[in-house]
Amino acid sequence: MKEKKESFLLTILFILILVEGIFLAVTNSEIKTLNVQLKDQSDYFELKIKTLETQLTELKNVSDENFGKLQKNLDLISEEVKGVQKESLEKIKKVQEEVSTSNGDFSKLIQETLPAVVSIKANTGVGSGVIIHPDGYVITNYHVIKDAMLADLTTYDGSSHKINIVATDANSDLAILQITAENKKFHYLEFADKIIAGERVLALGNPGGLEFSVAEGIISATERPGPNGILYIQSDVPINPGNSGGPLINKQGQIIGINTLKVKGFEGVGFAVHYKVAKEMVDKTLKGKLV
Repeated sequence: MKEKKESFLLTILFILILVEGIFLAVTNSEIKTLNVQLKDQSDYFELKIKTLETQLTELKNVSDENFGKLQKNLDLISEEVKGVQKESLEKIKKVQEEVSTSNGDFSKLIQETLPAVVSIKANTGVGSGVIIHPDGYVITNYHVIKDAMLADLTTYDGSSHKINIVATDANSDLAILQITAENKKFHYLEFADKIIAGERVLALGNPGGLEFSVAEGIISATERPGPNGILYIQSDVPINPGNSGGPLINKQGQIIGINTLKVKGFEGVGFAVHYKVAKEMVDKTLKGKLV
């Protein structure tokens, strides 16, 4: 009886061990399966993360590139706006100046141009002139310095200077002088490039020895050929002794002629050597003299 009981217990123990073995085997299989699944999921998520990182990097690069393009466009637009603002301000200023001169206020223009006018005193008389180059080249009438033994020149600031005669042309009644002043630059006026009949003009000079005076008038005719073949401008600006050689200027402060003579017995009929004639002589004379 005892043996049967032991045999039964051993059988039961064997069965329990077998069952536990089967259970462990199944459990280990499930664990392996879960591990494989977890690894697969881990690899999947790792791949997803790498993909996202790549996409984020690409997106950042694209964003940086787009931002750079946007910034460049903004800079270009800003420069264009500044250019438009500058151009608008210049146009407004020009219109304001034109309105000012058209209303008869030449004060600013006179202040800017008179420093280029000179008074010429010779033993034969007095006259005017205008500086046409910063190196002190002056154009005037030939008859102002004709036959003069002594002559000097006074600039607008009251300084007196000696002069050298560079060129003369008796036919056009023009002469070019140079102020003898080393290492000094002078205020000067440029020649115009057109004339309009009826435009308002100023004659600057020293009539009757009254230094640095101004007279106003209008252009009566833009081209009057003289008997000497020289082209003249006719205006109603008073031309008096001492005005000879001074500039006739437009409202832009440019030389349109060199005042030279008036018709005796007529008021309001004055003549100036046309700027084309004066400029041609200046260009021919100074060619090769300027650095």
